[in-house]
Amino acid sequence: VDLRADRRSQPLSCQPSGVLLGWRSSSSVPGTSPAAWRVVMSEAPLGGQPAQAPGGSDPVIWDSGWVDDPEGGVDVPYEGPALEPRHRYRWWVRLRDQLGRAGPWSEPADLEVGLGDTASWEAGWVTASEEPLAQPGPDLDLVRNLVGPGEVPRWLWAADAGDDCTVRLLGTVWAPPGAQALHSKLALHAFRPLRAWVNGHPVEPVAADAPFESGLNVIAVEVGPGQGLPGVLASIEVSAEALRGSVSCSGPSWRAVAVPAGPPGQRLGANGAREPGWETQQAAPPWVVEGRTQLEAWPKAVVLGRHGDAPWGRLPSSYRPPLALRRPFELPFAPARGRLYVASLGDHRLWLNGEAVSDRVLCPGWRDFRYHVPYQVYDVTHLLAQGPNLLAALVADGWWAGSIAWFGRGFYGRSRALRAELEVLGAGGEHFRVLTDESWQAGRSKVRFADPIHGECQDARLEPQGWLVSQAQPPGFQPAVALATAAPALVAEQAPPVRPGKVFTPASVERREECWLVDFGQNFSGRARLRARGVPGARVVVTHAEVCTPSGDLWRDGLRTARATDEYLLEGTGDWEHLEPYFSVHGFRFARIDATRAEVDPASIEAVAVWADMEPLGSFSCSDPRLNRLQENIIWSARSNFLAVPTDCPQRDERLGWTGDVQVFAPPAAFNYDVRGFLESWLEDLRLGQLADGAIPHVAPFVCDPSKLVPGAAGWQVA
Repeated sequence: VDLRADRRSQPLSCQPSGVLLGWRSSSSVPGTSPAAWRVVMSEAPLGGQPAQAPGGSDPVIWDSGWVDDPEGGVDVPYEGPALEPRHRYRWWVRLRDQLGRAGPWSEPADLEVGLGDTASWEAGWVTASEEPLAQPGPDLDLVRNLVGPGEVPRWLWAADAGDDCTVRLLGTVWAPPGAQALHSKLALHAFRPLRAWVNGHPVEPVAADAPFESGLNVIAVEVGPGQGLPGVLASIEVSAEALRGSVSCSGPSWRAVAVPAGPPGQRLGANGAREPGWETQQAAPPWVVEGRTQLEAWPKAVVLGRHGDAPWGRLPSSYRPPLALRRPFELPFAPARGRLYVASLGDHRLWLNGEAVSDRVLCPGWRDFRYHVPYQVYDVTHLLAQGPNLLAALVADGWWAGSIAWFGRGFYGRSRALRAELEVLGAGGEHFRVLTDESWQAGRSKVRFADPIHGECQDARLEPQGWLVSQAQPPGFQPAVALATAAPALVAEQAPPVRPGKVFTPASVERREECWLVDFGQNFSGRARLRARGVPGARVVVTHAEVCTPSGDLWRDGLRTARATDEYLLEGTGDWEHLEPYFSVHGFRFARIDATRAEVDPASIEAVAVWADMEPLGSFSCSDPRLNRLQENIIWSARSNFLAVPTDCPQRDERLGWTGDVQVFAPPAAFNYDVRGFLESWLEDLRLGQLADGAIPHVAPFVCDPSKLVPGAAGWQVA
């Protein structure tokens, strides 16, 4: 008999009321089937060997008596006294067949009750004093469009520009017509000396409230000669009160010319041609002044790549390091049971005495955070020790503060935070607790950026030494502060955890002049990992895609604005360094690995697929290999798209929980897996997203503008 509580084996976070029990049965006697059942439950002992039969020294808190129910065993409601939060219970099942013959008691199963609703929590939300982190300029990963997927800033250059050339670029941006009070953010980046003008007025490369005007604006950029990487990247936001804003970025519409080195004092015309008689002055040069009328005469700029691509990597001005929190403590007795209750605004990773608390990823996943945040419970007994201990956490943006589709970041909030209660029991009844409060220490780690859509960036040189194990406070860590804003209500987790699944070794690894191209043989959701070594700050960039172009490079147009890139800056000790993201997951088959001043170990390259840990149910195979392949595709479709919500695709900048897609896919998914917990969690958010007039949204959680994506359409509402 396989006993389950709330459809899980040995759960740690049942609700105090409404627990559902279930079991499976089998009989060695032909022609018999269960006709009645009996459940007995008692409090579980703290330690020792499990009891083999109900009763004994542990008082029974519920005895159902015999219940005639031939269909029993599926979602049987617990009907005893209210269960207590933080308590562990043990229960047994006994079955009777249609002839009245009772079988033996089952092996016992345990269930634990979590903390219930928010009122049961004693810990507070903590964060860092500098949260939310301020961005010095506009977004460098996405320039939002008002109606759909936006644009990604590109690195631009002039054709045939050498290191001794001066490169000039012109771009335009429309400001709201009729606007009077304009507000703007401007970010211009280059790895060589740069100066810029807006409408002929000199501006700093990163500036707020640059002199933009209503209507057409011209941005002029000049980059001097040098040995730095070629390229100019721009992102601009212009807005006005009560008017829609305009956004723009460096892209294919920009113009660029290369001006070769020549005798000083030559005038440079609007098209870049050299003319005698012009000396450098403080006023805008003629080519800048004439740029508004001569724009079309300039050749189009050459697109070198997108922000974050190799060899440039992610610009530090776009960094948004996850929140690092730690709490040393002294445990005065030997632990007999340890439980860690955790909720986070953002995705979390946890360590206890330097060891990972769990192998879970994308935790807590994505729920409609306007209403609730699911909490998790971890068994940490084996990680605790009498004496000094250290609990540490990283909290990244996740879906709470990270990118959602093409809507940009911060849909639910900007400040990451943690709420945790560690409870330890001793064999003699001792009790010890650690709660999140201002005694925790807050800082940053080697993770510089982590986003659900764009990927992750790590700089191993910035990892605080010993922050996961040392009792001493690391440099840069300060006392944590209480979260100043209201947080959503806490609820018990329903959906199964997302865990690492199959590990893929490459089907092929091709060494090219400038990179490695890896084919893992099939599409899946996961991440690549490898080893590399190099000088301090050496850069390794791993870019992901589902397909390749005919020339054999990654085809990324289908990703739209999603960068799907993980980047690593090496510590540079001379040893091989393991490179793997903490928080990012991509949909891909192919990976391109660019290494700058670094050596990659090709034998170490592999990938790990991750998916919701749903219990497998059905299976199918036949003599036709095509049908077998179809069945395998169905399984991998479920694995790749059942992560946080049932997505339509795991690779591009969308990854929304579309109702129409899952209504088609739910039946085959339910044949292969127990999807009840996963879909019930999502359906609760679908209910919360329902409009006042009863219309069902297209996606859940509902993040779209109802005026542009009107809920209630046929094919979506009927899902």
